[in-house]
Amino acid sequence: MNNVLVISYPFPPLTRSGTYRPAKFVKYLPEYDWKPVVITVSPNLDDPIDNTLSKDFPKDLKIIRIPAPQPKPKDHFLNLVDRLRNRDSGIIRNNEDQSNQKKICIIARLKNFIKKVLLAPLSFVQYPPIDRELFWSLRVIPIARKAIKENDIKIIFTTSPPFSPLITGLILKMITGVPWVADFRDPWTTEELRYETTGWRSNVNQFVERKTLRGANSVIGVTPNWIDDLQHIAGETEKSNKYYLITNGYDEADFSSLTLADLTFNSEVKISHIGSMYQGSIEPLLNGLTQIDQSVITKLRVEIIGYMHPQDLDMLSSTSYPGKIIYQHQRITHEESLELMCNSHVLLLSLPFEYFPGKVFEYMRVGRPVLAIAQDGAVADLIKKSGIGYVVNQRDSENLVKILEQVALDYGAFVDTYYHPNWEYIHQFERRILTQKLSSIFYKESLNQLPVN
Repeated sequence: MNNVLVISYPFPPLTRSGTYRPAKFVKYLPEYDWKPVVITVSPNLDDPIDNTLSKDFPKDLKIIRIPAPQPKPKDHFLNLVDRLRNRDSGIIRNNEDQSNQKKICIIARLKNFIKKVLLAPLSFVQYPPIDRELFWSLRVIPIARKAIKENDIKIIFTTSPPFSPLITGLILKMITGVPWVADFRDPWTTEELRYETTGWRSNVNQFVERKTLRGANSVIGVTPNWIDDLQHIAGETEKSNKYYLITNGYDEADFSSLTLADLTFNSEVKISHIGSMYQGSIEPLLNGLTQIDQSVITKLRVEIIGYMHPQDLDMLSSTSYPGKIIYQHQRITHEESLELMCNSHVLLLSLPFEYFPGKVFEYMRVGRPVLAIAQDGAVADLIKKSGIGYVVNQRDSENLVKILEQVALDYGAFVDTYYHPNWEYIHQFERRILTQKLSSIFYKESLNQLPVN
């Protein structure tokens, strides 16, 4: 049995969208002769927890949990300034002596100058380059180095985001000689999945991304077009043998105890979106609903479970269909999310840009038709090849209206027309098979391992 060091900030019992991929890899790697040693963050009291995610881990799994420093010197400094300002205001109000007031004004100006001088470095500490997990990623390095020596680690595996653990992986490779495999669950410096970063932070991000991509022995992406983007960013288009595609997937074991409910559709057809929505995801749906006759709307019930961007939430709150669009922001367990899928007539997938969300693969397996609002590309092709539903372009509101009307008025025809799952194709996205692909990359890189210092 070979040992692999898995460095993943999100990991059970934390329940986040990035938790499932490393958790499933850790679950199945021992089947392919790789024993994981995990380094992750220690959960805080206010972190969302799902203890069911850990139930299938190997009993002897070694997990090293490291608290994440969260310095807030800027906030503390501003609070201090506010207290001093309030105190000085009281002195000015209660003291009529002009000379004293003049002294107080000079002191106030001096404080403002000191504030400006100190605020920049304090902001740098509170909001460091890369991401706020940078201090955690640096703290990991000596602990990980010790774990590498004590456990005879053959491979270092990091998964991002957050992206600062890429620095951890690069430094560990340099000081130990152990091959490093970098997994990108999301793109980094592209502007589609993250808010735009400008100025010096953007330059730092691009520089570090390029350095870490070049330093990694192997790089994994989850969407075909991201593989090309990563190679382009690294300037290694001639070295395509180090870049691999391993998508997200579904775990067959998660569905072993689930059964599809015998749904009726005489009164309402339930359309459910399970999981986070990125900014802009809700707008095409709302535009479509505004063009549907009220008599049709009464036959639909839309449920959205998970995070929604505040701007989209404002848009949703102003909808003219109260009671027909239900939003729940509270996190639910993974088991509960699968049960909700089973109890829905149609599963909604709304994507403002091109990527493979993790839920699409569970949508594949659960056995309900999918209505995808997405642009043409890899995701649309995935839906069509798997035969799990219908894809309407996010700008084609006329076609979306027709499909929503068919779902509401003739659900059976919608299913018969568009739901023909290709189980042979879908099977390739099973977590066990995806983990086998990862293990083959580990094996290849372990053959080139240098002696540990």
